[in-house]
Amino acid sequence: MLIRKENKYYQLVLNTLLFALGSFGSKFIVFILMPLYTNTLTTEEYGISELVITATNLLIPFVTVSIQDATLRFSLDKNNNSDEVLKNTLLILSVGTIISCLLYPLMRMYKAVDGWTQYLLILTILYMIRNALSIYLKAIGKTKLYAVDSIVYTLLLMVSNIILLTVFKLRLAGYFYGTIISTVGSIILLIIFDDVIQSCRSGKVNLALLKSMIRFSSPMIFNNISWWIINSSDKVMIGYYISTADSGIYSVAAKMPSLLITLTNIFNQAWIISSVTEYDTTNDGDFYSNTFNSFNAMLIMAASGIILIIKPFMQIYVGHSFVECWQYVPLLLLGSVFQSYATFFGAIYTSAKKNVSVMVSTLVAAAINLILNAILIPTVGIQGAVIATAIAYFVVFLFRMLDSRKYVNIRINTWKVLLSMMILFGQCILIIVTEGARRYFVSALLFCILICINSNDILKIVKAIKARIL
Repeated sequence: MLIRKENKYYQLVLNTLLFALGSFGSKFIVFILMPLYTNTLTTEEYGISELVITATNLLIPFVTVSIQDATLRFSLDKNNNSDEVLKNTLLILSVGTIISCLLYPLMRMYKAVDGWTQYLLILTILYMIRNALSIYLKAIGKTKLYAVDSIVYTLLLMVSNIILLTVFKLRLAGYFYGTIISTVGSIILLIIFDDVIQSCRSGKVNLALLKSMIRFSSPMIFNNISWWIINSSDKVMIGYYISTADSGIYSVAAKMPSLLITLTNIFNQAWIISSVTEYDTTNDGDFYSNTFNSFNAMLIMAASGIILIIKPFMQIYVGHSFVECWQYVPLLLLGSVFQSYATFFGAIYTSAKKNVSVMVSTLVAAAINLILNAILIPTVGIQGAVIATAIAYFVVFLFRMLDSRKYVNIRINTWKVLLSMMILFGQCILIIVTEGARRYFVSALLFCILICINSNDILKIVKAIKARIL
């Protein structure tokens, strides 16, 4: 187990750093490669690539019964045999592979990616296998191997994309070939060095455990689908109501908030382990409260800092035809803050094995998102999708914050959160509507105010860590 009891704050930070080594590289390289993509692919081609990835993320929860969520939670449970958990997971993945192949004729009906559906099938199968194996690694504490795998995946993705897009000039096909090569390489490494074959030999299919895992993961199908609706349906609807090219522009705009989400997800990988461990031992409300307040402080300041520099950064970061996307980033960042809050509280439900509430919260938000997208995209354009997404994320956050108190009494610095949100929202609007030097002066001033408001919560965690080290 990764968590030791002597200082849970120190261990949470340490685990976050370990997972950062394993996660940030691969996510950051996608960010680094964005100039390559936006200069070698047209807006329509990039839009198609995003629609394929979007459809892949939609299919995986269906064909796998979201078993990856159960893999993590049940591998962390001391009463379960981890080899049996893995064996059960691989059984579900085998069935999922068969179902994916049977669904291929239906995939071909997706006209927005006409001519590219074979990559949709291949990536669905490869992603669900790699995701399950990497999640298992984290659950059993093999963080070094997790980091190595991520580095290998990152290097393969970078090298293959550069060669295929710039040397061979394969354009969109090269993008997909590079993704397939890196994913296959990662899976091979995980199978060889994670003792997957040995675990399968020593483990057995435990039907009772399998039923429990499916019972736990099945509500997450609707949760993950709902997240897909909130995260990705806007790209599809923009493509439908406006154009595939506009969907590509929106997708590039969403990459900046996705960088923030990547950073918070790195933390959340460690946080879910800490949350489960703490819930199973003391259910200490103070630990959850202090962690959230510090997490909120860092999240707010990171979002504000990105908003401050977003326009000049995007002018040098992306190809000329994508530059206009900067104006959509601020409100998308605000939505990402709410999404990060929701993920934080989602760990509490996982700890308590209460996934129905998780499902309900995202279902409600997904319905709101679809309705708002249908109303706002035809009338407001791309910015309508941005507004709909931010509102949906806020609904999930608010629901989970209030409902999760049934399991853990988290005491939030409400006035700080509300004031910070108001200032951050004001910064989003001002950076879009103001011009010239005034835009950056006001935004910098608001950034400094947010630092003053939230710095105290970060210092609390720093002091706890120093106490552990010294």
